[in-house]
Amino acid sequence: MIVLSVETSTPLGSLAIGQVNKNSCQVMASLQWEKKSSHSELITLYLQKALSQAHLSLHQIEALSLGNGPGSFTGLRVAVNFIRSLSYALNKPIYPFSSLELLHSPLSSTNYTLCTLKAFRNLIYFSLYPPQDTKPLLPPQAQTFEDFFKLLATYQSQNLTCVGNLNGLIKSQLPYQTNWTFIDRTPMAEHALERLSKPPCPPPLKWNELKPLYIRASEAEEKAKSQTQ
Repeated sequence: MIVLSVETSTPLGSLAIGQVNKNSCQVMASLQWEKKSSHSELITLYLQKALSQAHLSLHQIEALSLGNGPGSFTGLRVAVNFIRSLSYALNKPIYPFSSLELLHSPLSSTNYTLCTLKAFRNLIYFSLYPPQDTKPLLPPQAQTFEDFFKLLATYQSQNLTCVGNLNGLIKSQLPYQTNWTFIDRTPMAEHALERLSKPPCPPPLKWNELKPLYIRASEAEEKAKSQTQ
């Protein structure tokens, strides 16, 4: 099936179109952009560019996919609303994946895989995968730096691959030597196509069933909470 995917959980946005089958994925178009003010100002423009690059019309798209979080709250709303609108207009199914899972999907590792993304203030988004498995050992969550590094210490003697945009911070804060592997990566729309080709996959959603994956309170909610305490 021909799938259109988007990823806007970080300042680097992306959109991809590909022919996805079981255990195979042929990328037909893949575009990226740096957010200057809002992903919403660019995503429609890049949709038209990707369709042109793939020599397709919008009505030839058969399914939709995205990274639905965690990540930037504003960025997630852009991707979710964009995919909802397309799903409603085209009557196409949606296959959402955690943005952390998209960091893991291109890998076929014999190590444990730790996927990390920057969060708000002193928080880290992460998930942990066992070797050669698409089901997380620790599902997406947010922890403080202190609790996160306490957790890491329990894997000190394990073979671990760290993937994400926090490797510099992790390496600078480790108080011990490890044989871990570090791979700098940002979740991309193309990764959603690759993940969709690797069963098992989640069941498809309708447009009104799709929600962003928020695993912490927003900055506004945190501020309101602090004012009432």
